[in-house]
Amino acid sequence: MNVKDGALARVGIIGCSSIARRRFLPALIGSDRVALKMIGSRERAKAKEMAESFYCAGYGSYDEVINSDDVDLVYISTPPTERRGLLEAAIRAGKHVLCEKPILPNSRETRDVLDMAANFGVRVFENYAYLSHPQHAMVKDLLCQNLIGPIRDIFVAYTYPLPSANDIRLKPELGGGVVNDSLGYPISLLNHLQGGRFHLIESSIVRSERLGVDVNCSFRGVVGSHVNFTAHVGMDEEYRSAYVITGDSGEIEVSRAFSVDESHHATVILRTTQGREVLTVMPANQFRIHLEECVFALSCKDNVAEETIMAVRTSMDEVIRSARITLKT
Repeated sequence: MNVKDGALARVGIIGCSSIARRRFLPALIGSDRVALKMIGSRERAKAKEMAESFYCAGYGSYDEVINSDDVDLVYISTPPTERRGLLEAAIRAGKHVLCEKPILPNSRETRDVLDMAANFGVRVFENYAYLSHPQHAMVKDLLCQNLIGPIRDIFVAYTYPLPSANDIRLKPELGGGVVNDSLGYPISLLNHLQGGRFHLIESSIVRSERLGVDVNCSFRGVVGSHVNFTAHVGMDEEYRSAYVITGDSGEIEVSRAFSVDESHHATVILRTTQGREVLTVMPANQFRIHLEECVFALSCKDNVAEETIMAVRTSMDEVIRSARITLKT
């Protein structure tokens, strides 16, 4: 049974995406804080198949999920170009929303939807689930202990090989490209570790004429008055998912920052004048932790999640707007 005694939120799924099947739904049904109630798709047969795979009795169209009296929170994982109408419909129905990132393609649309949610008294969360992995809390704790001295530089890289031909990241009509898919990672990480925004110095985007999408983006900025922030995201490159924080007397490195399998022992490397130490983080399901944190936040009278969404989206827009564009054959 997916409905658990004492479950705090009843969840409906909008979109039978790969991320929903591989990551989100296994995390959901493994939690005792939520109950899976319904799965929706544009194709009823697809919704039925996924529902049966996860022992869920309810399935149907997007509208049926959104308007179900058995659903408190909807998880949206449709392509970015299809989300606004679904977000607005869910909000009008009084449903809280956890949406894949980035929620919408620009700050203006994002602000409109968040304002609408506030008017209807519902919450909106963005699924940067990696931030809930305990390794990042460990990094914040190390920084608070001032073990590497004042921070001078933060470098973030998220790159991966070219996806398969039918992957959404290679479909411009569905919001494909590495900028839409990955630019929010280094920006959301900086927001999580340091708070506040950065002053952008320069940015660049490379677009592939052959693929029809952007394939990498690099940018450089300054946090406060003295912390250099450099980031690179790209596809059709070697896999890298890492960040390094350098201080006056040492550095902290995370080598598997954004996608950590729930069976994997993550490591945080601390280098100081005392030597090198490898700190191990116990396995954790970042998707389950993030979902449960969102459910807990439903009882909090704040808008931290929504403020974070806007801060990250605003910085993304600035990087995109200021970028020097290079075409690649």
